[in-house]
Amino acid sequence: MKKLTEVLVILTILFTGCFAVSIIPWNQSNLSLNEGDQILTNLGEASRVISETRANTYTTSSQAKPCVSWLTATTFVIAWQSEGQDTSDWGVYAKVFSSTGASLTGEFQVNSYITSLQTNPSVCRLTDTTFVVAWQSTGQDTDGLGVYANVFSSTGANLTNEFRVNTYITNDQSSPSVDRLTDTTFVVAWQSTGQDTNELGVYANVFSSTGANLTNEFRVNTYITNEQSNPSVSRLTDTTFVVAWQSTGQDGDLDGCYFSSFTLQKVPSDQDIPSFEIVYSFAGLVLIMAVLLLAKRKNDIIIVK
Repeated sequence: MKKLTEVLVILTILFTGCFAVSIIPWNQSNLSLNEGDQILTNLGEASRVISETRANTYTTSSQAKPCVSWLTATTFVIAWQSEGQDTSDWGVYAKVFSSTGASLTGEFQVNSYITSLQTNPSVCRLTDTTFVVAWQSTGQDTDGLGVYANVFSSTGANLTNEFRVNTYITNDQSSPSVDRLTDTTFVVAWQSTGQDTNELGVYANVFSSTGANLTNEFRVNTYITNEQSNPSVSRLTDTTFVVAWQSTGQDGDLDGCYFSSFTLQKVPSDQDIPSFEIVYSFAGLVLIMAVLLLAKRKNDIIIVK
């Protein structure tokens, strides 16, 4: 009878319900792999939890370009663009689901401004019960396309009024990508036409969950010749993130993919600024009186900060 090869079996838990098994031939004499031995990795087969399910309730004309984000281990949100549903060309809609495929909300309109087209949504989780959607809107900022965003609760309630993401509004700002940094902050990246003086460039900005600007918008790409476009952004830590994009001609042959990472620098608040006690001496008082008398004589204004 052929002797069975002794093996070392390593079980790795990936996440709930999924695992990987590594089977390694084991030479007991030296506790090392034999030359030519293979490491066989077998991922447990994915089994379908729910049958494919239609996200949109409204089915007239086209519903397209979906994006999805998890909220909890058992809930997620999908956003998409829908043609004609808001009676004015394209609009952006969303809906929250359970992991069984059950609808937890009705589908709701994401954009408040409905004139012309609102398209290309990007969605990301902020907390278990809140998320943000960004999209591009035609004509809303009075000059071509602009990027807008809104924060919602998992019930579909609007938590902020929609706000413009881009500060620079000349020509088109479009193709947003959004990701969470913390429960109360997120970053949006987009492409902007002509802002860097040379066709398309990629820009980004960080916001609070109330819609307040936490940074000034900044250019992501340093190489500006031709077009830099189609950004995708992802969180690394609470204060760092990475942006990837495509760049035309930068690698010497048509389009190439580039990326850069960024970190947020804390801006000191009033609480961070140390206070100093002012101690007056007799000589100091004399000096102050002399300066004030001189200023009065010359009709100067002294501002003390």
